[in-house]
Amino acid sequence: MARYEVHQLIQNLAKVPGLLDRLTSESQVVFDGYGLTEQERQAALAQAGNADIIVRGGNADLPKASK
Repeated sequence: MARYEVHQLIQNLAKVPGLLDRLTSESQVVFDGYGLTEQERQAALAQAGNADIIVRGGNADLPKASK
């Protein structure tokens, strides 16, 4: 089971405005803020792609996150 910090980051991707964009543009800074290990960082990056779909969905009015 993942540590609380990983779950917190994943949940915050949908709750905190701009966090998903920050994760794609300055992921190391975001990861450092959550204290994630390298393995947790890789898992979070995989989840970020899913979060992008969930948060932005098919809404053409919202910009897509850059990779």
